[in-house]
Amino acid sequence: MKDGTNREDPKSTANRLAISVTGVKTENILGIVKLTSGTGAAQASATFELLKLWEVSSEFVGFSFDTTASNEWCLHSTQQKLQRNLLHFVCRHHIHELISGGVFTALFGPSRSPNIALFERFQRFWPNIDKHDYKPLDDLQQDQPFLQQLHAEVTSFSKQFLAAGTGYMPREDYKEMIELCLLILGEPICSNVEAYHFRIPGAYHLARWMVKVIYCFKIYLFRHQFKLTLAENRHLLYFCLFACHIYVKAWIRSPVPCDAPVNDLLLFRQIVQYGTISE
Repeated sequence: MKDGTNREDPKSTANRLAISVTGVKTENILGIVKLTSGTGAAQASATFELLKLWEVSSEFVGFSFDTTASNEWCLHSTQQKLQRNLLHFVCRHHIHELISGGVFTALFGPSRSPNIALFERFQRFWPNIDKHDYKPLDDLQQDQPFLQQLHAEVTSFSKQFLAAGTGYMPREDYKEMIELCLLILGEPICSNVEAYHFRIPGAYHLARWMVKVIYCFKIYLFRHQFKLTLAENRHLLYFCLFACHIYVKAWIRSPVPCDAPVNDLLLFRQIVQYGTISE
């Protein structure tokens, strides 16, 4: 992360690295250190020094990181300093993002710009939409036994997650995605709420993790008000079917490192099964 606390020059910035450890009923920040550079080697040196300082290097068994080149280099360099291999807890959100992106590209084709034209059209049209008039999925594929099973599992999981409280919700767009998923499935979010309050469509560039799922859910809920081509309507249906039945639950569960192997296997099995319904 960047830090701008230099009193002599407030506009100056420095690379800083936050290093934390987690374990059974344990989560502590070892330190937030200033780096000479943002390279993987500099990160590895800072990590190794803090592990020695806190005398936890012998208990260090796994490394959680996102998929940037510097972080991967940090992992390998730290392993060399410790002289042993570590478990690789690659950020599952970065991995899952490739899955939703792959499905979206297979349906809508590759994007030729940082923005997505369909989402841009929908954002401009948003003020004209009657927010009280939305329609959930009405596809005949809902009669498939496998989809019915997934529907029940996702509905139960989503409602329990929302009922657990905001402490389990790292960001508001996580909550929005789950709520839109329930609306897509035709499930009430809360019995004492007469009308759901839809958020204004936000940034639609490719860098946002959940932008494809959130936008596609909203567009499909208002498909009868927003002008779509037959191909766009069909592709939105296929994407929403996959996202609400397979993707949302996997995305929400993915941050827990110790559950990553079993979650990956369950997701892979569901994707293979889903292939019998939709190629």
